[in-house]
Amino acid sequence: MGEEADAFGQASDAVCPGLAPAEPVHSGPEQLLTVGGELFRVRRRAQHGSSYEYDYDWLSGPNPGYGFGMSGPLEQTDDDHLTTIRDFLAGIDPATGYLG
Repeated sequence: MGEEADAFGQASDAVCPGLAPAEPVHSGPEQLLTVGGELFRVRRRAQHGSSYEYDYDWLSGPNPGYGFGMSGPLEQTDDDHLTTIRDFLAGIDPATGYLG
C-alpha cells in the first residue's frame, strides 16, 4: 500500500479509506420486539446529523446473524419499529428465510 496525502498534503501511510468498525457503535438501550411470533433486537446507532440509524437483529429467524438496518430523519417509536419489522417480514422468502 502506497502512501496517501493527508488534508495538508503531507504523506501519510495511516490513511485507510473504507474501513469500518467490526461492530457498530450503538447508543441507548436495546429493546426486544416480537412481531408475528418473531423476535427482533432493535438497537439505535449513534446519531449522525439529523438522521437516526437502527439495527434490527432477527433473533428467532432461520439464518443466524440475519437482520437489517434503516435510517430516518426522526427518532422511531415502538409503532414505527413494529411497522418496519412487519414490512421486512412481508418480503421474506419462506423457502430461504432471506429477502426475496
